[in-house]
Amino acid sequence: MAYWVWIPLVFGLVALTLSVVGLVFGLMAVPTINEKLGMVCILVPVLVPIVCLLNYRKTKYASNFFLGSLAAVLLAGVSAVLVL
Repeated sequence: MAYWVWIPLVFGLVALTLSVVGLVFGLMAVPTINEKLGMVCILVPVLVPIVCLLNYRKTKYASNFFLGSLAAVLLAGVSAVLVL
């Protein structure tokens, strides 16, 4: 029965991995939208997901990683509630 505890942890690690990959791709994609905005996002990385999702057509690849990480966080929360 202890193996059920690993399910939320795995979803959490998947979410972390997807968000880090999305952050890297986002940091490369944001300066192509606007050079000044790219510098701001490099200094404040928390803005990268917001900028990428607001400019979905231009940053589709990075935005998909962020959306995938949100889905994994949702699954981690639901599975944690069900397991615990």
